[in-house]
Amino acid sequence: MWTVYGPLTGLTLENVTTNQSFRLRDSVTVPAGKALVIDTRPGIKTVQLDGMNAWPQMTSDSALWPLRPE
Repeated sequence: MWTVYGPLTGLTLENVTTNQSFRLRDSVTVPAGKALVIDTRPGIKTVQLDGMNAWPQMTSDSALWPLRPE
């Protein structure tokens, strides 16, 4: 699970090993004090901004990959 705190506008995360990426649309702002939570656990693929569904705010070519446990 990824948690990113604002303030920020747009966001791109890239896996350079698999060449996959996911991107929050450039027009989307995460205000200061708010959190964007991206859950990529196996079987779960969600994006929430301040507890609300933010999946529609991701670009259509986004691919959510799971983080490997260490």
